Amino acid sequence: MLFFFQGVLLVGYLYGHLSVTRLGALGPPLHLILAGLAIIALLVAPGQMSHLRAESMPPVLDLIRILMVLIGLPALVLTTTTPLVSGWFEATRSRSNDGDGYWLYALSNGGSLLALVAYPFLIEPRLGLTAQREVWAVGYALLVVLLSVAASRALPALRTRATVETAEVPMIGAAPTLDADAGLGVRLAAVDWRRRGRWLLLAAVPSGLLSAVTTFIATDLVSAPLLWVAPLAIYLASFIVAFS
Repeated sequence: MLFFFQGVLLVGYLYGHLSVTRLGALGPPLHLILAGLAIIALLVAPGQMSHLRAESMPPVLDLIRILMVLIGLPALVLTTTTPLVSGWFEATRSRSNDGDGYWLYALSNGGSLLALVAYPFLIEPRLGLTAQREVWAVGYALLVVLLSVAASRALPALRTRATVETAEVPMIGAAPTLDADAGLGVRLAAVDWRRRGRWLLLAAVPSGLLSAVTTFIATDLVSAPLLWVAPLAIYLASFIVAFS
């Protein structure tokens, strides 16, 4: 399961990055369509995992396939929320200059940590799986509503930025400029692939350690329910510290 969610997180962040940097004003409408499809996927998903099991498949692959059917698309939309909303926030703040959006990452991981700790102590003892699924579906629908509001606020700024960038005629050898009236901010030099590779390697180290430590504890030490909560909580806490 950890492998599945880490994979979905990676794909979701890649999609969020491409949406903010490549799609421009088309990003919010496309994301709302994707979120709407995820609601449909939740409604039509089978109620019992046993109906999806394929005895001929290896258990690990079968579990990944079941997770993709049940929550694959909603999980993908959830993983893109923080980078997308941060990108939309940056587009709107360019006119008001009210700070950067990195605090949203700290807030997001703080919420994840709170939910992680609350589940074994508050949620699981009081709600059955059916009730948990219903509450989660309602909460997800509320999230889509909030995303619609955020997208509607960011769309005018994204359209303005796209129009200004299209109208610009870059000059070869020209120095970076600051266009305060257009609200574009300082143009930064392009990041080379060597630095990108170093960033990718540094990001892979804690993710790999999380998977390795969790597997070691659950496999070689003791197999107990929710034992993976502790290393994941430390992992999330490190993001809170880094982005705050």
